[in-house]
Amino acid sequence: MLSKIKLGLAIAVAALSFVLPIPISTLALQPNEDTLSEEDYNNLQRGVAAYQNKVYEDAFSVLEPLAHMNSAEAQFFVGQMFISGDGVRQDFDAGFLWLHASADQGLQQAVDSLNYKYKRVLQPGIFMTLTDETSIPEGFYDGVYGRTFRQAMKWFSPRAETNDPYSLHFLGLVYWYGIYRDVDKGLGMQYMSEAYELGSEEAAIELQFMKTDEP
Repeated sequence: MLSKIKLGLAIAVAALSFVLPIPISTLALQPNEDTLSEEDYNNLQRGVAAYQNKVYEDAFSVLEPLAHMNSAEAQFFVGQMFISGDGVRQDFDAGFLWLHASADQGLQQAVDSLNYKYKRVLQPGIFMTLTDETSIPEGFYDGVYGRTFRQAMKWFSPRAETNDPYSLHFLGLVYWYGIYRDVDKGLGMQYMSEAYELGSEEAAIELQFMKTDEP
């Protein structure tokens, strides 16, 4: 039987593979329970063990009912399996629904997973900005990356208002490089400075670059 510590470690090492999300809708969940029953918790452990052992079909069959019972841990694993197509037919929409449901309950690993996936939508925009903006194909911002970016902004913007350093760092990059919007280096540096003051090591590195890159 997995201990609670091992369960936490299992969640922490679940794959954070990047895929492009699509618009998020609402999940119909049963009322949230503060704790699982002993039987349900044992099933959760059994499902996570199956996931760790890559017996994904068994893992999904056990964890999916618990996800509908509003177990944040089960929602996290079910979301990852939908996104990766492990044990179930791949469905990005369902995967992101479950990750958002888990994150909304405060499971940090689900938050980290969404942070990772959404932040990577900046990479092509930064690359093209640093190389040759004229190479950006017509309609690029209206295509899949543009749609993904708008979803990322819906995720990060409210969190930045709560002084979340990761979200402030994201917005700093957006405005500094002018990704999917006009360049605003002043606002970009402001967001990045706030992230730095809140202890973001990534922001410290970016801020140093920004200061040397100022005209």
